[in-house]
Amino acid sequence: DNDCMLVLTIADAQDNVLYRSGGVEPGKYITMIRLSPREDGVYPCRAYVSGYVPTERGYKCVGTQYSALTVQIGGAVE
Repeated sequence: DNDCMLVLTIADAQDNVLYRSGGVEPGKYITMIRLSPREDGVYPCRAYVSGYVPTERGYKCVGTQYSALTVQIGGAVE
């Protein structure tokens, strides 16, 4: 039922962007991401999902939701 283009952004606790997707069309999804380089460790992050609708001049953001997220790089999965 979604008619928005969605963009996913993952940022660390200092608001450094680790990942930003391109626009994800309705009915599509992201299967894999590659984060910007970081040392092995566990990082508290936030995942932001923003919705965009087409306009005559491009796209307009109609809202953003976020959620806390923990990113683990390297090491064994707990």
